[in-house]
Amino acid sequence: MVIEGFFAKGDQPQDFMFAPVEGRYICLQSLSSQRKDPFASVAELWLLGDRKEPLARERWSVVTVDCEELLAEDGHAENALDDDPQSIWHTSWGSSRPDHPHEIVIDFTIVAFCIFMVIRGMNALRRKQESPAAIAASTTKACPECQMTIPINAKRCGYCTTVLQK
Repeated sequence: MVIEGFFAKGDQPQDFMFAPVEGRYICLQSLSSQRKDPFASVAELWLLGDRKEPLARERWSVVTVDCEELLAEDGHAENALDDDPQSIWHTSWGSSRPDHPHEIVIDFTIVAFCIFMVIRGMNALRRKQESPAAIAASTTKACPECQMTIPINAKRCGYCTTVLQK
């Protein structure tokens, strides 16, 4: 482990500094949430070089992630690297809600890297004024027959196969 710390509340970028290290991968692990829920998210992840300039991310890739929300929203892990703070990696919440710890592993495809790491997210930079429940309300609905959460535009329930009325 290189650094252990906590995110302050708020939606501003937060710097986590550590001694120079060599490596190819970084694992960001969430052990808890500020809201005491089972979720983790990252809006953007950057590493800064020795002059605090952002390192190019073109060759970075997500190696593994413990879970990501793919049904109720676009919570793909790759969103943490897309330069769009409105898209986020978010752990599952639509069909399952696994508890902490959560982790995302990034491959930097470079050998020597970083003196500073800047992380925007991990419950720090998220959609303003919206929680997962609020987002779910706008993109999903409950099946009138089985009450399972389904996409708002679904014509048939994927759980009980009930044909849905508009």
